[in-house]
Amino acid sequence: MSATPDINTPTESILEPGQALYLHHSDNPGTILVSQPLNGDNYATWSRSMSMALSAKNKTGFIDGSMPKPNASSTKYSLWVRCNNMVSSWLLNSINPDLAHSVLYIDSAYEIWTDLKERFSQSNAPRIFQIKRSISSHIQGQNSIASYFNKLKGYWDELASYISLPTCSCGALKSLSEHEQREKNLQFLMGLNDTYSTIRGQILLMDPLPSLNKTYSLVFQEERQRAITMSTNNVDASALLANAASTGGKRRERPTCENCGWVGHTKAKCYKLHGYPPGHRLHKTGRPTSKQNSSNDDFSRVPPIESIVPSFTPEQYRQILSLLNDGNPVANFAARMKRMVLKLMLQLISLLWLTKASAVAASIAKPSCPEKCGNVSIPYPFGIGDGCYINKWFEISCNHSLRPFLKRANLEVLQVSLLQGTVRINSPVVSNCFDPPPVFSGKNARVDLRGSPFYYSEIYNRFAAAGCDNLAFAIQDGDVIGGCMSICNVSARVPNGCNGIGCCQTQIPFRLQIFEVNITSTGVRNARLGCRSAFLVQRNRFSNSSNDFYYRGLYVRHVPAVLEWGIANGTCDFNQTTNSSCSTDARCSKDGTEDSYNCYCKEGYSGNPYLPHGCQDVDECKDPNRCNWECINTLGSYICSCPPGFLDFSKNGTGANCIMASALQSSGSRVKVVGLGIGVCLGLLFLLLASLWIYRVVKRKQKIKLKQKFFKQKLLMYQQMSYDESSVEKTKIFTAKELKKATDNYNENRILGQGGHGTVYKGMLMDGRIVAVKKSKIVDEGQIEQFINEVVILSQINHRNVVKLYGCCLETEVPLLVYEFISNGTLFDHIHDQSEEFPVSWNDRLRIATEVAGAVAYLHSAASIPIYHRDIKSANILLDEKHRAKVADFGTSRSIPIDETHLTTLVQGTFGYLDPEYFQSSQFTEKSDVYSFGVVLVELLTGQKPFSSIRSQEERSLAAHFISSINGNHLLDILDARVVTEYGKEELIAVANLAKRCLNLNGKNRPTMKEVTMELEGMRMNQGNLPIHKIHAQEVGYYITETSGPTDACSTLTGYASLENNGASSLDTKPFLLNASC
Repeated sequence: MSATPDINTPTESILEPGQALYLHHSDNPGTILVSQPLNGDNYATWSRSMSMALSAKNKTGFIDGSMPKPNASSTKYSLWVRCNNMVSSWLLNSINPDLAHSVLYIDSAYEIWTDLKERFSQSNAPRIFQIKRSISSHIQGQNSIASYFNKLKGYWDELASYISLPTCSCGALKSLSEHEQREKNLQFLMGLNDTYSTIRGQILLMDPLPSLNKTYSLVFQEERQRAITMSTNNVDASALLANAASTGGKRRERPTCENCGWVGHTKAKCYKLHGYPPGHRLHKTGRPTSKQNSSNDDFSRVPPIESIVPSFTPEQYRQILSLLNDGNPVANFAARMKRMVLKLMLQLISLLWLTKASAVAASIAKPSCPEKCGNVSIPYPFGIGDGCYINKWFEISCNHSLRPFLKRANLEVLQVSLLQGTVRINSPVVSNCFDPPPVFSGKNARVDLRGSPFYYSEIYNRFAAAGCDNLAFAIQDGDVIGGCMSICNVSARVPNGCNGIGCCQTQIPFRLQIFEVNITSTGVRNARLGCRSAFLVQRNRFSNSSNDFYYRGLYVRHVPAVLEWGIANGTCDFNQTTNSSCSTDARCSKDGTEDSYNCYCKEGYSGNPYLPHGCQDVDECKDPNRCNWECINTLGSYICSCPPGFLDFSKNGTGANCIMASALQSSGSRVKVVGLGIGVCLGLLFLLLASLWIYRVVKRKQKIKLKQKFFKQKLLMYQQMSYDESSVEKTKIFTAKELKKATDNYNENRILGQGGHGTVYKGMLMDGRIVAVKKSKIVDEGQIEQFINEVVILSQINHRNVVKLYGCCLETEVPLLVYEFISNGTLFDHIHDQSEEFPVSWNDRLRIATEVAGAVAYLHSAASIPIYHRDIKSANILLDEKHRAKVADFGTSRSIPIDETHLTTLVQGTFGYLDPEYFQSSQFTEKSDVYSFGVVLVELLTGQKPFSSIRSQEERSLAAHFISSINGNHLLDILDARVVTEYGKEELIAVANLAKRCLNLNGKNRPTMKEVTMELEGMRMNQGNLPIHKIHAQEVGYYITETSGPTDACSTLTGYASLENNGASSLDTKPFLLNASC
């Protein structure tokens, strides 16, 4: 018979501290592990804190189930029961008493933890929604800077714990992190109170923006400085005098006045006896009892007010004050009164000048021009009527209902801000229920501001869409520049905000001037509401959770939006007013471009900086706390001074340390005062000269760095090319002078084509070769990266069907590439705009397809490093003089290591050719190029464009239309009649079969480009002898369906949209989805 285990056996003596059943002698049931108990609303933070505390005590196994209860016969049973009760007690101590009572009778800690988790935990999506809504609505209010920032940072950190970013080695995460930091920076600045508008404006003008922590430091220092300024106490002049008279820092008793009995001054300095100084609160009521009558003989020498020039500079005011305070003010009371009157006259002159200036500054419009239309102020450079505006774009029409409109743009004006350089307008809403099809299908622009000084602000606006089953794209020059998707939930209630349910939003690109949209379907059907709309709207419209953007976006016809603007009259250099249209007391600042700028009044001035003398002096002396004693206003500034009979001992002559002159009668004191003054002047002179020298040195270094900037960028490209010596040998470095001469100084007659990002010119080199020179329009970091990428990729390729790169130019600010000249245009033009000179026969189409497939297969498998083209389309396939295919445009191509199978990037491509699998996952593989080639095959078969608004909503994409025709046994109806009548149907069916396999929604089921090339070459060799010639034409659809292999249940993709080159998906954009049944 086995011995029964003794539960009193000290089995814990053999336990190590690292084991879960070990209890330290300091552990007790009354311990509270977290500072904030669970109350039902804070489960996320409470569970994280509790998990960390239990993990520190090595007791996590009791709440996650990894430490199960042993059998009652086990020697560890009693230890487990004791540890379980201990953990249960800790949990109960960390819960609100009302909640603790509901789990008091649960036996195990694991069951208590599970019960609380099931009741109070939320899934990630609702919590992320709550955090984002809290971030968007969080403002400073009554909070301090530290409290406001800490709460905002807590939201950001909690949101980051829910969202995990993918890892990659391509450097994209760095750019994504910088973008996220910039968004946090702007969010922090936007939530600040208006009292911090000055420091906020200064930070926003910095280029580049400082880091988030640096921004917080600057704002926090501003708050501390204000606190110091407000807490500065005025020091009594007698106390300062006593301190100045003290020697050796010895402490002595404070004197008592024999006249008034007050402690702190003597009879010689008593205000009641000698009179209160000007600026003192008892100056007018507590006049001295003696020496009131004094001679006024000297008053006759005071000049009249009209003869005094009021525009004294601050330095002239200081010289006058020094003369007035010179000498012994107590010895000659008459002279003292004369000086007081002179000082009062100076103040009167300034008051008269300011009164006249305020009358001029009251007007914000040009003389005799209306200043308002209804309740909206219309400041110059805007204006109502002829001669009241700076140019036609700024003309305001005020209709009979007193609503102002930008006349040329036909947009209603809600507000004009000269300080921010913005105009708030009513922007139109595009809807498929109210607007004609060309407007909501992307053919006609709803707003077109090209050529004007206005553009939609990317900081203050968002692109938004509303409605159920709405997939909306913003389009510019035929390319998609952004988009978002909104769906409706199954419940009858639409949530507030704009987060993808009933309404979605995303960022807009820089300096957007045209508003074109394409509204299509997502495939998620909902018959509750059929209208769909898209609009550009002011960003802060989404910060108010009480607005129901779903219904507002459907039925309103206009929403508020913000336009930024600048003027182009004259020039603007280094914040100076030279040759600009700014006021005489204003400065100009460029708005981010080279051709326009804005005006701002200088510090100490306010008004309209665009009007002549529109910036008027601000009277700082109206603030009673501006100076300790006397305040004298000057042009653009002010002076703090001491009253008569007092000397200024402050460091910079600011009137902060005034001491009565009678206390400094000894010659030694006078010598000290004079020596102190000379030392201060010499010090100021030295600082001035040193500052001037430093300024010139810094300016010279800035010019040198500016010249080196573009050279370093181009040197980086040359270093990347130098890794392959053969690439450097094949790629010639042209000079700017050579290319300028080759293109006849970039003559407009030499233009071969223009796109959204550059222009291609035809040129002739010195050796007689005809070339094509590609020149970018605007230089930014993204385009420089594409320039370097295209040079490096093309320098590694040597294939007869790939356009040849002759070289590039490294001497100009704008990137220049030199290609071989391809004379017969693009395949797109030959398919869709066929001419009689070169009709594209089926033999030519099959040959071109074979050549393109061979070139792409070479990029994928035969090149030294695999290369993904990422933008295969008929417009990027050129035809030379012998009509041979040449694959071009490698700006978005990427080379990848041989051992990798895909590339994770921001979505890029062209509308109609984009692989839906890549669009969904952002992972580009070689099969994504296969899909794009499949669309080209369908173009060759049907002669139709990859996207058409004529077809139905679900079949606007050519790929979807092609698959739908096959499934409906209507293939022959969509084939190009020119090839059907010319060749047998069996051969066309074989190519259609290959195209369908390339368009398979599952990338794994698509053939490789090498397999595609082999099949096309086989078809060319066996033309007319294909084994399928016995198949009846009515079985075409069935044959293709059966031979194409298994496909996904969904045969079409809703919204075959792609983003243009450089068009990356925004962080605010909601993910694009496939049909819900997929």
